[in-house]
Amino acid sequence: MKKRRSFILIIIAVAVVAVLVVFRLKGGIDENSAASLYTTDEQGIAVEAYRVDYGSVIPSIKAAGLITGKEEAVIVSETRGVVKSVSAQIGDFLKKDDPILSVDRSVAKLSMSQAKQQLKSSQIEFDSVKRAYDSGNASEAELARSRGKLSGAEAAYENAVNRFENTVIKAPFEGFLSDLETGIGTGNFISEGVRVGRLVNISSVKNIFVF
Repeated sequence: MKKRRSFILIIIAVAVVAVLVVFRLKGGIDENSAASLYTTDEQGIAVEAYRVDYGSVIPSIKAAGLITGKEEAVIVSETRGVVKSVSAQIGDFLKKDDPILSVDRSVAKLSMSQAKQQLKSSQIEFDSVKRAYDSGNASEAELARSRGKLSGAEAAYENAVNRFENTVIKAPFEGFLSDLETGIGTGNFISEGVRVGRLVNISSVKNIFVF
């Protein structure tokens, strides 16, 4: 009985193999068959493989150097007088012509008025000497001295006007106020040429020295 069952199984196996061989020779899978549902017409995607290697990761790069801003300027007072108000503090961002501090204008205004009167007096004196020189009643040396006095009065008046106009110290360009002198405060007297602070434009920076 066992031999008969084994013989039947062998016959079935041979029949299945024969059917598969015939099916393959006739053209493979029918497009309408269930097996065709698992086929695709999409093209494959090309890939590139790389071998993975072990290595150390550098978390940061450390270096020492000197970084400067796009523009940097030391702010210096061009006038003298009592500080009336301080409008900016260290770290403030300032636009061009924004006020940093203002100085009482009374001293600068008085100096400008005096310089203007001196200029007028020197102009009158020069005109008088010039007329006398043209008529032969004044020497060339007298004319030269009068002209020199007039030139000095003109320069003094221009300086006085400049001090008056600069009673409000402004930012020359946009940037951050990186430094402000500790002695600069309301009520303190400030003179010409005194350092007020430092303005830095860091919209871009450059490395001028690395070590």
